[in-house]
Amino acid sequence: MIIYYNDDCFKQELQNLLEDHHLEPLWLREPHPKMNLVFLSVHDKTELAQIRQRYQGPLVLSIEDEENIHDYLSYQPFYILRKEHNEEDMVVLKRLLRQYFEETYATIPIKMGSSTLHLAISSINYVESFSHYLTLHTRHGEYTLRQNMQSLQAQLRGFIRVHNSYLVAICQIAQIQSTQLILKDNTVIPVGRAYKKELSSLELF
Repeated sequence: MIIYYNDDCFKQELQNLLEDHHLEPLWLREPHPKMNLVFLSVHDKTELAQIRQRYQGPLVLSIEDEENIHDYLSYQPFYILRKEHNEEDMVVLKRLLRQYFEETYATIPIKMGSSTLHLAISSINYVESFSHYLTLHTRHGEYTLRQNMQSLQAQLRGFIRVHNSYLVAICQIAQIQSTQLILKDNTVIPVGRAYKKELSSLELF
């Protein structure tokens, strides 16, 4: 995770929060085209405008002129920290970021020998069950774990059960046909009769 910041207090406050979500932050003081999060202590709105022109992701602002806070809303910040209320605002920011990380960078643990891999849920295209095992088909390869489909489904947001043996990431569905799905990578997934009704109400676009 690449973070641009120009204020050391942000780095100190949020380091533990990032580590709790198994995120390894790369803290940069120079803007980078692949920034995942920007924290900007605003002294000059020119810098803010320049960054916002090329970066549309979560932007946290720290401002001193609280009376003009509405002027900053046009930049669509993720959150605004007020210098006079920094401590209480930071509590709220941590809660909001925790929720954001859980939704955006959620992982599931997969045992690999003596170590554990924290697999990003967003990388999973679909899940296939066989006997007492599940195969997670991801953009980076396949991973197998011993777990039942129902319990895994409860952990995954943005997925839909389309067959007794298949769980699919909704964002990966390209076409819905009467007896099958076509995923964006052209994988064909069968559709079970019991799941057609729920699938028919799905809005892809």
